[in-house]
Amino acid sequence: MNITEIVSDKLITGTIALTIFLLGIIIGRFVGKLITQILIEAGVQEILEKFGFELRLSNYIGSGISFLIYVLSVILALNELSLTKFVTGILIILATILTTLSLTFGLQDWIKNFFIG
Repeated sequence: MNITEIVSDKLITGTIALTIFLLGIIIGRFVGKLITQILIEAGVQEILEKFGFELRLSNYIGSGISFLIYVLSVILALNELSLTKFVTGILIILATILTTLSLTFGLQDWIKNFFIG
């Protein structure tokens, strides 16, 4: 393989990944707003208000579905770039560090309160 074939291959792969990502954002926004509108039209909010719930569940569900589609598009784009394992490893390391710090600070406060009484 010469240098032009390598650059051409990487450029095509990058373009495909960017297209997947942008389509994921567009589809995620559309589907999220569609689900929100369907839930509003179905009267989910009115049913919840009868039971005393004041939160806008239809908005949260629509946003959650949009977020899931965004995450899926990022994973597919990273997979196209062959970076999925690398990024997953970094995210696992960051999650472990954040969990350890949270537990450390939480236990520190709990132990101090335990001994003080």
